[in-house]
Amino acid sequence: MQFYIQTILMVLQLLLMALAGGMVAILAFWMENRQVEEDTNKVLALVSDAITRDTQGLLTQVQQRATDFGLLGQKNLLNVSDASQIVPIFQDLINQNNLVPGMEYIDDKTGHSFHVGRLENKEVFTLEVFFDPVKKGFASRVFLEGDVQRLNPKPAVANPIDPREYVYYKDFRNKGPGWTNVRPRTNNLYRMHEPVFSFVFPLRNPDHSLQGMFIIDMGMKEVGKFLHEQAEKIGIGGTAFAMEKNQKGKIVVIGHDYKGISGEALQLQQGELPEFANFPDSRVQAFGRFLEARMKTGEDPFDMRETGFTRLTDDLGKEWLCAWSNVFPLNAPEWIVVSLAKEDQLYADSWQRLTRFSKALLILFVFSLPLGYGLSRFLTKPMETISIEAEKVGRMDIIPRRLPTHPVIEIQRLRTAIEEMKAGLLSFKKYVPTEVVRRVVQSGKEAIPGGEKRVLTILFTDLAQFTSIAEKLPADQMVALIGDHLAMCSTIVDQHQGTVDKFIGDSVMAFWNAPEDLVDHPLQAAKAALKMQMELAEFNRISQEKGLPVLSMRIGLNTGNVIVGNIGTSERLNYTALGDAVNLASRLEGANKHYGTRILASENTVSGLQGEILCRPVDFMAVKGISQGLLVHELLGLVKDCSADLLKQAELTRNAWELYQARNWSEAANAYGELRAAFPQDELARRMEERSQGFIKNPPGSEWDGTFHATSK
Repeated sequence: MQFYIQTILMVLQLLLMALAGGMVAILAFWMENRQVEEDTNKVLALVSDAITRDTQGLLTQVQQRATDFGLLGQKNLLNVSDASQIVPIFQDLINQNNLVPGMEYIDDKTGHSFHVGRLENKEVFTLEVFFDPVKKGFASRVFLEGDVQRLNPKPAVANPIDPREYVYYKDFRNKGPGWTNVRPRTNNLYRMHEPVFSFVFPLRNPDHSLQGMFIIDMGMKEVGKFLHEQAEKIGIGGTAFAMEKNQKGKIVVIGHDYKGISGEALQLQQGELPEFANFPDSRVQAFGRFLEARMKTGEDPFDMRETGFTRLTDDLGKEWLCAWSNVFPLNAPEWIVVSLAKEDQLYADSWQRLTRFSKALLILFVFSLPLGYGLSRFLTKPMETISIEAEKVGRMDIIPRRLPTHPVIEIQRLRTAIEEMKAGLLSFKKYVPTEVVRRVVQSGKEAIPGGEKRVLTILFTDLAQFTSIAEKLPADQMVALIGDHLAMCSTIVDQHQGTVDKFIGDSVMAFWNAPEDLVDHPLQAAKAALKMQMELAEFNRISQEKGLPVLSMRIGLNTGNVIVGNIGTSERLNYTALGDAVNLASRLEGANKHYGTRILASENTVSGLQGEILCRPVDFMAVKGISQGLLVHELLGLVKDCSADLLKQAELTRNAWELYQARNWSEAANAYGELRAAFPQDELARRMEERSQGFIKNPPGSEWDGTFHATSK
């Protein structure tokens, strides 16, 4: 019995409807969460207001301290010019309050200033800046906290400026008390780079002229830590931080942890607050983007009078509920204090109910799992088998394999189509060698006319006197013999990562380094040529056992620039190579007849053999159709496998060739004669000996460059 796949899907749909009850539970959870979110916003608003009030109270406390000092000075209850009075008071306040890293008094008449600050090691120091009449300029000295009498000054700033030239001093010269912008502290050893937010109280004389200024610094890092600690105390499972729009219109961050800021974002080292985009906390970055988007619409979130709410997602995908409100300290830029709470902590009860719902759904899922698995395997198993078979067909791995039948009509039709395609390709395989088709298919090149210039190593083979052999054999034996020979050659080419271009009668044309790149293509082509000659010996042994004639093969190799690609028309293409380098390889194959050699290779090919192939020089020749001469070598074997006799044969040949090149005809003839005596079957030695003897009788003219011109292929 067979079914349409649509019928099976309908059955599955009915089964899925049984899970609708779970969806009802999820919907109920969603509705409840909406109510929880409203309640959560109320709680978060209370938390945000509490943190904002604490922050406002902190600023008010600092304002009050500075105001108290200022009023005492104006009423002459505190001698602000006497360091022995104001420095201990400053030191006590700094030791008692971690949020205050520095306090300062600047005298308007003289520019004399006392700055009491805290180093990172918690040590308290006093930096005194005064006018030096000897140097006629301002000088400075530093006293540590234990040096009450200021008897042991330390080196300080080399050339300090007049404190009355500080930007914030000049800003408040004609103002009342107020907060400065966030600013860097003076860049020296005793004024840290950390940015500060200062409250300034100008002291006035009875005639309202300026007497001096009290300055209390608040460290921004400490303020950020204060906000975070307040959030932890309340227990919202999150954090709190502040943001400010600076004078450049950029949104900067006052946070509790500045680790991770790097590169151009190291603004803290320059005494500035980091922009939100450079802050290492992804939650802060997300809120900064939220504010920036609102500002682009014309809103000013830094001038809100009510608490705002939003939801953020950090880099880990966690959801955070966010509330923010404004802080309006005296005469200062406006801040936004932001409170973040973990959504899962505020939604704990809802998540517990969801867990119970999930357990119920899990039980339902477990019971439906075996049925769903069985149905899915019923469909996917045969399709997986067919897919694997199709991939094998794409790789030309075509072996008759019967696929199992299946009751689903569409799957059965697909199985039948695969079987019919395999049958057609098996028939096509009898006309075109499988390896050729596989190489073209696996190349990944689109089958359209076109080519590219590449450096290839080209190989040509040819069987000696095969025409006369073919005339003596019946047609079926001749076809079988040549087919087995070509299959042997194409297999070896494929084993050495080459591409069979074409069969030309009993000849093979192949090349390396196309369509895929191959770094050592000359070496692979040479190894393939040697393997062909070695396999031919075994091929001939088997042929003799069958009563078939012995074959002799000549091979030519050349490396050079060609045009390679799909050559032909849009209806009929041939992936082949064209150019002089191809013609030269063909001529070298034919040149074996002139020297009695088996494998000839050009100098371009030999130079890429990496010393792994034993070669010997043959001649400096110009083949027919190519006027330029080139050095031709014979490949003898792999160096690691060569016998002592073969090494000796190569050495004797090189010695004789050097004498021949030097025009020492008599010595060259003797050297080639010695080679022939040692190796009587060496046809190259015989022919070069005869040529040398001929030159003894009729030496070539002075214009002779050593090139032998072949007059036939």
